Amino acid sequence: MTATVKTIARKPYRRRGPWGFTLLEVILALAILLTSLAAIGQLVYNAYRNAARVRDFTRAQLIAEAILAQLNAGALPLETVADAPVEDIDDTVEPGWLYTVDIAPLELDGLLSVQVIVAQDPSVVAHPVQYSLTQWMLDPTMEFTQPGEEESAAATSTSSGESGAASSETLNE
Repeated sequence: MTATVKTIARKPYRRRGPWGFTLLEVILALAILLTSLAAIGQLVYNAYRNAARVRDFTRAQLIAEAILAQLNAGALPLETVADAPVEDIDDTVEPGWLYTVDIAPLELDGLLSVQVIVAQDPSVVAHPVQYSLTQWMLDPTMEFTQPGEEESAAATSTSSGESGAASSETLNE
């Protein structure tokens, strides 16, 4: 009987194996999980913010191109405009966009530098976007003649002068 007691006494509490997790391991795993989720959340937020900014830049570019096309076509007068609402000229654009048209003569006669600046209204948007587009245009107040037109215009004036002289001679006779 003593042999049995010794056998039981030699085997005190025995762990069943490494199948379970300790509390420290669980806390450490949760900390790693929460840190990675916070980092992923920050990345998603930055991606959303950048996508919204790119969307606004693209809208500004499209609005500037549309205004410049209207200036080229003559649908809008070719004059300087400062901070005018875009919705005054385009009903499809949501409110909060402003445009400026700057016209400056260039060193070459008959050429104008037309700059269209489109920006979000700073009173509406916290971080407004601004886009600028510049194009050189012919001055609509100047009259240009093509190289072939100069010769034909000179020939027309000479022939009309001769015909005028001929008609005056017939009147004098």
